[in-house]
Amino acid sequence: MAVVVAVKYRLKPGKRDELLSFVMDNVVNTRNEPGNLAYSHYPSIEDEQEMFVYELWEEQKNLDDHIRMPHYVEFAHKRKPLLE
Repeated sequence: MAVVVAVKYRLKPGKRDELLSFVMDNVVNTRNEPGNLAYSHYPSIEDEQEMFVYELWEEQKNLDDHIRMPHYVEFAHKRKPLLE
């Protein structure tokens, strides 16, 4: 059964450009992972602090594996101090 993840998160004021400078590396690498059907980060057009993430995975195991991938671990580490 497919797994859908939809997440909205907020950045600290003025941190959007910094996040956008490295988010695509994670997106590209994630799209190449086994079991990934869709993965995107969308900046809000109405609120510069808001981001939306949409993920679609073939099964839960693929999502579980994703959060341990080196590229995702690095992304999460770099993103954390930017979050509100």
